[in-house]
Amino acid sequence: MCGGAFIFTRKIIVANFTSIIMTIFNATILGMELGLFIGMYLFPLVNFYGCLSSMVSDFLTKRIHGLPRFFIAGVIHLFFATSILIYTLITEYTNDITIRKIINDIFLMQPIMSAVIFWLLDELFRKRKVRSKCRNLLNKLGELRI
Repeated sequence: MCGGAFIFTRKIIVANFTSIIMTIFNATILGMELGLFIGMYLFPLVNFYGCLSSMVSDFLTKRIHGLPRFFIAGVIHLFFATSILIYTLITEYTNDITIRKIINDIFLMQPIMSAVIFWLLDELFRKRKVRSKCRNLLNKLGELRI
């Protein structure tokens, strides 16, 4: 598999895991119905916007290595998440904005939580050792077919 196709595949896998984790989190906190409802709308957004912003992050940090790249990639992911948050604040809350209202509104925190999870999972799956362990686990699961 060539480099570009591998990166795109990794981003889709990370986006799917992020969507699943966020749906489980929302179902636990908000209840099954609302959690699944949010997950239904979060899934395509994370797959499209999350993958796109993560590819931009990889492009911007391709010449940086090590711990600085890790943190700069995190800042870029959070920048894209907060751009959604700022847009939502401008369009939805034109008056009566308080910090407490923003923090209490779980719907506004979805982009930030998703971006952090996406970033951490993407950094985890960048490691060759983790990818090989996941591949071995999936091969063992594939051998369990009836």
